[in-house]
Amino acid sequence: ATMPNNNLVIQGSLTFYGGSLQITKSGMAVGKSTVYTISGEKLTEPVYVTIEGSGSVTINYLPVGTYTVKEEAWSWEYNCVGESDGTVDGSVTVSITKGNKAEVVFTNQKKTTANWLGGESRRNNKFGRRLDSDTN
Repeated sequence: ATMPNNNLVIQGSLTFYGGSLQITKSGMAVGKSTVYTISGEKLTEPVYVTIEGSGSVTINYLPVGTYTVKEEAWSWEYNCVGESDGTVDGSVTVSITKGNKAEVVFTNQKKTTANWLGGESRRNNKFGRRLDSDTN
């Protein structure tokens, strides 16, 4: 290729040896989102992606190597109940190979408990009356 004004001439070609990574989420309601962190030996810093509801996202042009995909467990409404590697520890390790797409799947389920918060964040009203009541 020749640049304008003949200042730079590039000869040869550039070949990328990498692949892609597809992250799929199931079991989430529309409007609810999940954040994933992708880290690996070939990344200088983690990559963050968000999937809204049940869906998927594909990251292209990842260098060949080993990567860890971690679901950030911040939701008080949903639990992770399954992963494509057969575990439920919040992360999956995958290998990206030349020209191929690695796929990981996380499955969530809505919590059945009415009390999403516990411990110090949940207290009973000892006085037996509503705090928003006009009567004392």
